[in-house]
Amino acid sequence: MNAPDEHDGILIYTFETNNFERITEFGLRPIWLRDSRRLLFRDAGKLFLVNSETKKVQEISLHSPNPVIEYGLTADNRTLYYTLLSTEADIWLVDLGVTREVLERNLKLQLQKLQGLANRGTFAGTVSRNLTEFLRSAVTCFSTSSGVSADFAS
Repeated sequence: MNAPDEHDGILIYTFETNNFERITEFGLRPIWLRDSRRLLFRDAGKLFLVNSETKKVQEISLHSPNPVIEYGLTADNRTLYYTLLSTEADIWLVDLGVTREVLERNLKLQLQKLQGLANRGTFAGTVSRNLTEFLRSAVTCFSTSSGVSADFAS
């Protein structure tokens, strides 16, 4: 039996011949599709599909610049599910030219909007988002003079 090197891409072992057949020169973690002909695999944060008979490789377009971390298929092979690596950050700018009166007026408007949503029994997520905005406004209002800003998770 010819044992492959660790990083040789996608290989298929055939019991009849007791050998490995190289399907691709790259890739990790292959998953067989139900047709027993195609494999889904990952390489360099992207997903690919390879036909084991023709060895034709096709990249699956996910329309995201973020790399794929985990992936799988539903039992009927009709739905692909995956997770992406994503790093997010907020940048806060404080306009020191805005007067304290303008900031306080904006803060009062945010509070009135929040109270109106709560009085109407609006969906909790909407209230939560508006409360976060209210808190951001409050921090901006009361920290502008010192140039300090804070970030509340959305």
